[in-house]
Amino acid sequence: MVSHDATSNRPPLTLSSNILYGVGSAAFGVHVTILSSMLMLYYNQVVGLPAAWVGGAIMVTLIFDAICDPLIGEWSDHTRSRWGRRHPFMYASAIPAAVAFYFLFDPPHGWSQSHLLIYMAAMLMTVRVLLSLYEIPSSALGPELTLDYDQRTSLMSSRFFFGTLGGAAMSVLALQVFLRKDATHPLGLLSPAGYRETALVASIVIFLSIMISCLGTHRFIASLVHAPRVLITWREKFREVGGTLTNRSFLALTISGVVGAVAIGLRQGLDFYISAYFFELTPA
Repeated sequence: MVSHDATSNRPPLTLSSNILYGVGSAAFGVHVTILSSMLMLYYNQVVGLPAAWVGGAIMVTLIFDAICDPLIGEWSDHTRSRWGRRHPFMYASAIPAAVAFYFLFDPPHGWSQSHLLIYMAAMLMTVRVLLSLYEIPSSALGPELTLDYDQRTSLMSSRFFFGTLGGAAMSVLALQVFLRKDATHPLGLLSPAGYRETALVASIVIFLSIMISCLGTHRFIASLVHAPRVLITWREKFREVGGTLTNRSFLALTISGVVGAVAIGLRQGLDFYISAYFFELTPA
């Protein structure tokens, strides 16, 4: 039960607040779209790494990210600061995430393939962790901004809308502007400069969307309701994890999610290959 005192001074959740909160998911949409559709082609066809190496590195970083995400959530849940337990992570991720995303598509020249693979894996892992430092606390912030069911649904709808819009707009911009064919690259998808320009714009969008969302929700910090801190031992934490992993409903949901994600990942990862080499379509 939440007391009246805890919510009496809460600022109203207006349409502008809803939009400002949702804009932050544009960072997630942009980075997911580019990593899922362009990263494989870039490091395989442009940089020259074997496809199996690139796919293996992507798999390893995804597994690492799957392990880190619950830890980030746990860390955020138990953080107490004058800026609450979500905003410190959200603010801290903005600049590092944007910088790391750009350099993922600007690898050093003259390095061997093995060194480039290590560089790619390290930068990709860094990008995923830094974006998780924003996305997980930001997602958890939504239900804390309001106690009203309909308003919470509206917040999640806003996140979905801006995430989808950001990814789609970035894809169109990349294909229509930065990866267009020129005299040097008849197939624009193989232009190294085009990927650097795409990454630069994407990095700016990531930074701005995160900061807009952080600043737009900052005034709610003082009125957020925090659950009391509960100190539990590592044994109790592992027992909770074990209980979750053995829950039949959770396992069914996880397995179905993994199967669906594999299908989506295959389609997105091969999308540009099929479009360019099978159908021989131009980016336009």
